Amino acid sequence: MNRSILAILLLPLAASADPLECIPKQASVVLKIESPRKLIEGAVTLDAWQQLQAFPEVKEALDDVKVRRFLQLVKYIESTTDTKWPELIDKVAGRGIAFGFKAGEDAPALAVIEGTDPDAVEKVFAFLVAGIKDEASRDATVKVMEGDHDGVAVVAVGDDFHAARIGRRILLANKRPALEAGLALAAKKKSKFVSV
Repeated sequence: MNRSILAILLLPLAASADPLECIPKQASVVLKIESPRKLIEGAVTLDAWQQLQAFPEVKEALDDVKVRRFLQLVKYIESTTDTKWPELIDKVAGRGIAFGFKAGEDAPALAVIEGTDPDAVEKVFAFLVAGIKDEASRDATVKVMEGDHDGVAVVAVGDDFHAARIGRRILLANKRPALEAGLALAAKKKSKFVSV
């Protein structure tokens, strides 16, 4: 079977490819961000970003309730962990972020965020789950489900968002089978990336 993989590495390669270990081989597109902190710091310090913020449409988008809530959450996490966001990014995603998905409409996709500090990853994941529950409490049509997969706590919002934390990794998927495949690889088990 012929399998084509597109790999895009952003910023210099590091010795560790750990988040890629959780991406099933059946993924037709694979992307990895080696240093999320450098990418984000580079983007927010660009003159073009500063100039974009002057446009009314951009100002309006940045003033959106969801963006403000996200920024409030970042400040809250900074204050409760006593860690500024650049260092927090290193702790939570310092080993990189990998994305893998199959091409096609409604195909499975998986993101793996790997940090350097398991305690920080655990805290940020707890904040993520709390934030999901808080948002869901504002909308009666949103259903949050919590469960377990092979001893790993899993949270889902409807059928299209699934998240889990295993050690220093956070896995996010749009399909339950994709999340389970990533968890199996994280636990070093055989896995399939099922197309649903």
